[in-house]
Amino acid sequence: MKHIYLILHRGMYLFAAVCLVTTSTQAQSTLYKKAKDTVAVNADSLAFSRVSSSKRDTMGYIPNNELFFKTSPNGAVSSVNMMEVKKMPYTSIDQMLIGRVTGVDVRTPSAEPGKRNSVFIRGTSSLLLSNRDIFYAQPAYVVDGVPLILDHAFAYDIQRFDFNRMGTETNLLSFLDVNDIESVEVLKDFAASAKYGPNAANGVINIVTKAPRVGPMKVSVNAYAGLSLRPSVDAVNGKYESDFRLPFYQKYADETQWRNFPRYLADSSQARYFGPANWDDLYVRNGFTDGIQAAVSGGTPYANFRFSIGQMSQQGVYDKTGIRRYDVNFGINIQPVRNLVFSTYVAIANLNRKRNEFIRDRAGDEDYLFSYDAPVSPNKFYLQQYYADLDNTINRNKNNSARIIANVKYSFLSHLSWNTRFAIDYGQNFRDFFVPTALGEGNSYVSNFDGLNKRLLLDNSLHYENTFSGKHHLDVSLGQYSQWDKWRYDYGRAYKGSSDFVKIYQPGDDNNKPGRFGNFRLMFNTKDFTQSRLASFYTNVGYNYDGKYFVTLYVRRDGTSYLGAENRWLVSPTVSASWKVSNEHFASGIDWLSNLNVRGSWGRVGRLMMDEIYKSGAIYNVDAGWNGVPNMSTYNAFPAINAAYTTGYITPGISWPVVEQLNGGIDIGLFHDRVRASLDVYSKTDKNLVFKIPTIEEEGFNGIVKNGMDIRNYGYELSIAADVIRNKKFQWTTGINVYTNQNKLMALPDGLTDLVIGNRRFLVGKPVDRYWLLINEGIYNADAEVPVNPATGKKLSYLGVPLHKGDPKWKDLDGNFDINDKDRVMTGRMVAAAQGGFTNTFHYEEWELNILLNYAFGRKVINQVLADRFDFANREGIDDPKAIKEISWWSKVPGDYNKIPAYNPWSAVYAYQPNQTLFLENGSYVKLRALTLAYNLHTPWMKRSGVDHLRIYATGNNLLTWTNYKGGDPEAVSYFGYDEGYYNWSAPRTFTLGFNFQF
Repeated sequence: MKHIYLILHRGMYLFAAVCLVTTSTQAQSTLYKKAKDTVAVNADSLAFSRVSSSKRDTMGYIPNNELFFKTSPNGAVSSVNMMEVKKMPYTSIDQMLIGRVTGVDVRTPSAEPGKRNSVFIRGTSSLLLSNRDIFYAQPAYVVDGVPLILDHAFAYDIQRFDFNRMGTETNLLSFLDVNDIESVEVLKDFAASAKYGPNAANGVINIVTKAPRVGPMKVSVNAYAGLSLRPSVDAVNGKYESDFRLPFYQKYADETQWRNFPRYLADSSQARYFGPANWDDLYVRNGFTDGIQAAVSGGTPYANFRFSIGQMSQQGVYDKTGIRRYDVNFGINIQPVRNLVFSTYVAIANLNRKRNEFIRDRAGDEDYLFSYDAPVSPNKFYLQQYYADLDNTINRNKNNSARIIANVKYSFLSHLSWNTRFAIDYGQNFRDFFVPTALGEGNSYVSNFDGLNKRLLLDNSLHYENTFSGKHHLDVSLGQYSQWDKWRYDYGRAYKGSSDFVKIYQPGDDNNKPGRFGNFRLMFNTKDFTQSRLASFYTNVGYNYDGKYFVTLYVRRDGTSYLGAENRWLVSPTVSASWKVSNEHFASGIDWLSNLNVRGSWGRVGRLMMDEIYKSGAIYNVDAGWNGVPNMSTYNAFPAINAAYTTGYITPGISWPVVEQLNGGIDIGLFHDRVRASLDVYSKTDKNLVFKIPTIEEEGFNGIVKNGMDIRNYGYELSIAADVIRNKKFQWTTGINVYTNQNKLMALPDGLTDLVIGNRRFLVGKPVDRYWLLINEGIYNADAEVPVNPATGKKLSYLGVPLHKGDPKWKDLDGNFDINDKDRVMTGRMVAAAQGGFTNTFHYEEWELNILLNYAFGRKVINQVLADRFDFANREGIDDPKAIKEISWWSKVPGDYNKIPAYNPWSAVYAYQPNQTLFLENGSYVKLRALTLAYNLHTPWMKRSGVDHLRIYATGNNLLTWTNYKGGDPEAVSYFGYDEGYYNWSAPRTFTLGFNFQF
């Protein structure tokens, strides 16, 4: 009841605000009616209405520059059905794409509300080796013609652990309210996206918001409330863990290993670990979600507007997480004189996120590893004190966003128009983090992060459009584009506070504590920023003959501040063509053929490298550490300038990486478009990529940075939809889409053909998304079973260590009687071989039922959490993050235990290492993603009262999963294909009730 009261309470405020705006615009509504009455005799009043408008026209009647290069029949574009999406409690754009569009791979390692996820369009453009690499492979999100500026990976430069980026780690797409969005399109080939230049290197997700409109005032209210169901947890206590380990001790342990049996498992009489396993009562919950948005729009042909205000909140089902958003949007169009139109759009939003309380993440933030000899208790009686200590922490995560667009369009000489657009995309993120002494082994901790992302852009263009002899249509554009980007952060952290009541710090040391606030020893303080400039000149020439033959040439010259003067500029051409066969005279007599369009394109764009370090050769920076510890403090907590060891030696003369893409497609409609299909075949090659080749530490750098890596992605996309039944009362529409992608490493710098980095191997001519694993064939049950080299008389070994009873039976591929990296094979796809969605929509009178399933086939997952559970001997009480036991560690790890041999966990050969075929499992799945039932209410009373429509709906999300995977949720794995168990939260079942109301 409390939640229902809160949403109604917020709704009253929103409704009152909208009504106030509506009341204040009654005079304008009257003016509209008068203008309508006199439109026949006032030519100037028609000028505004003659400005063409389309769904792609973000500003309503004000064309943006991208309309001059609007998606032609030549481009590969997938669209989201926004009518269906609005019935879902989505908090970000990436969630809307799953199963609804082709060419897109959405990866969601965790369903934590508001946490950053990733999207890949037509494959990955680089080698994904760490979380920072994910940032460089993301598509451009273009909102109302403005490419958004997202977080930058440069904060990883001062982080030791690759867990989370410093700051709020919030998904910035959550700023957008789905009810303010008119359309979402995925632009996949360069015929559709080259107009965005280097921003389009990874593909484009084009988002168009709802526009101001001409007409009487309309008010719309959209609201929903829902419940995410508490997930089931198979909680265990010390007895379960002790019983699990004892067979290994009894079979393999020597006296020393028995003596080191964990103390928290040794005494079964202690209730702290052997009492009831009910920790989940404090850790998981039912999560309430709600949202409400109200908008008012209308106006005259001379001035019209749209104003909206919204609120959204979502509680996570795990660890008391959650997110809350407030947003305000305002757009206005004004025509002061004939042929001159001004347009302005302002969007402001605020996000607040409650993050998880992972011990691992806290250790990564503090850069301090605690004693992990004893985990937290699985008994909530004892766990309550831990949660009481957590309540004394501060973990504020706040993001603010402001986006401002100003557009001027002037039309003259019948066929010419000039357009100028200026835009600002501004984002701030703040994190205040405090850990009390009770959670820090007697040492308190505080850190502060203040980040800024800022983008300015200016676009000027001249456009000519004309039709000759009624058949020859020509449009030509010339333009100039400038983009200024800046990322900045201030960060500091300190330890050893004298009191938990004071949570701020100043630079100093243990002996320097004057004054009230000098109570922390400052360990690290840094300020950093990076910036870029992009200057571009472009031209677009489009021609079509009689609506049948379309040809477009787009040429762009881009200059970037990321490169030196000798390599700064790049010319990027794109050519596309299509043939509208169904418009031909010979096709007019084919009744069953309603649409047939054949299209193709080739294009090249440059890739921005997102860092300033590449333009002048070897650099110096504040990279103060060695061996993965880049954040060592120096003089008075401020790092000193020195050689950039972890950045690597940057060779002089770095030049533009480029992306070249070839696309062919066909669109067909049959039987008056009752059957519709689209097929695209593509090949996308990233050339001249910048890559760091590992080198020995004695050279003073851990790698050499240079151009020379090429990666190719290729595949096909197919979508089919059909109106199976279409009559007055009942309609049934079904559709399926499938997307496949394969990749290949085409070249490495300096002619290299084989490269090993960490636990990954890359071979030229082979895919880059394969695991590198030992082939497991069982267990040696006796020393006599271990093969002996007849030439030397020595037993088979692993990296020189002889194998014994209880060790894995790994395949010796090269026959040299030593298992090493040469015996590993590249196998198993990290990315699905085929993925897509299957939809069915049923309409009966005013009722509507929609069912969405999505699937992923041919994908493999490493069940790392199962490997870690068996590898307890190497993870107990050591000074390493892998020894951390979260609260949820006290749960049974799902998996096929019967197939796991009882290896010797103390073996020096690391028997339960995850990178072996033993833990490689089938990660294919089918999910019932969403089921929605809606009713459209139409009554005579509503018509008399001026109510346009009222839609009531109920939705269920993430309802069922069908999979052969024996672990957890096969969708919730890391970006690199590893199931990390309790760090990968699966999406909960969610049920939502809502309505859309307009009057």
